[in-house]
Amino acid sequence: MTSEELEALRRDIESLRLAVRKANPFLRSIVALRAYAMMSIPLGILCLVFGLGSHFLVQAYGSFQAVPSAWKTPFWIVLALIIVGGSILKWVVVGRRAAEIQKGATMMTAVKAMYGSSWANINLPATVCIFVVAAFAISVGKAWYIASILAVFLGLVCNSIGLAVERKEYLVTGWYSLISGLVALFFIEGAPFIWSTVVWGGIFFVYAAAGLYYIPREEKAG
Repeated sequence: MTSEELEALRRDIESLRLAVRKANPFLRSIVALRAYAMMSIPLGILCLVFGLGSHFLVQAYGSFQAVPSAWKTPFWIVLALIIVGGSILKWVVVGRRAAEIQKGATMMTAVKAMYGSSWANINLPATVCIFVVAAFAISVGKAWYIASILAVFLGLVCNSIGLAVERKEYLVTGWYSLISGLVALFFIEGAPFIWSTVVWGGIFFVYAAAGLYYIPREEKAG
């Protein structure tokens, strides 16, 4: 490409960036919330305790199948609490935030803003891939790869959100999620709980750190 073509491309990208920012102030305000970063800290701690505890149990009994049901039951309960509790908490927080920004807005308003806009062409396929590839991993007996696969696709979604609404904390989290997920693919089968903790506990902690760093500074800058 010539220098003139590169400059024209740069102008087009800048115009698109400004148009997205102008057209989507609602979604930009939704994702820029310090509470999300604060929520990520306890979720990261839960992942850390869950992952390390499970790893030591497997080391003690030789395999996950050999772990007594007295330990397995809390394992599944804690996992369900992390997933369901985190989802409910996010639904409530996003719903309240949406109502503060726009009268009558709900969590579904935020979902429509995310998946109803033009950049849903990135988010929607990535979300579909997450579920399809996860189902495939289970079907071929490689369930542990789900942790890595989900992280890779989550990285793509986070980066698309970060670019669309200009949020640095999403870009930082997206890159960590993408890189850690890809690296873990090569090692997760040998130590699944450790690498799942590195990936997902890390995602929560990285997002918390990036959010608490960037959001207050942007609030001060206006």
